Amino acid sequence: MKVLAANLGPITDLEVIKALEQRGADKDWARKKQVPSERQVYAALKQRHPQQTTTEQLSSLLTDLKGLGLTRGEQLQIVNLKPTAPVVVHLIVEDCESRLTAAQVDELLAGVERHLCCCQVHHARQSASTCLL
Repeated sequence: MKVLAANLGPITDLEVIKALEQRGADKDWARKKQVPSERQVYAALKQRHPQQTTTEQLSSLLTDLKGLGLTRGEQLQIVNLKPTAPVVVHLIVEDCESRLTAAQVDELLAGVERHLCCCQVHHARQSASTCLL
């Protein structure tokens, strides 16, 4: 893979998937002379993000997150990890207890559910609540 512009900043997993698809990752790998690491990265990311997320969904989520005072790195981790529980938000956001209220954490989780793969997130929440019963 040729580097076109170095140090443009961190990018999301979804942006990496799109870049690999532009290189033909979604086509038949046997016909292309792809780098083996590209195949492995693409397969791992597609397994982690099976549903297609649009740029509109990402931008609307990031708009919702702006009011929470999160850093760019924290926003990136939220997009990549798609947290479904408050404990995951506390792992992502540094010093979360002093920076976000419980209502803001719930708002963040609702935004992830609303904008990113809501069916998958909703199912994970139902499974977690079922296990507790």
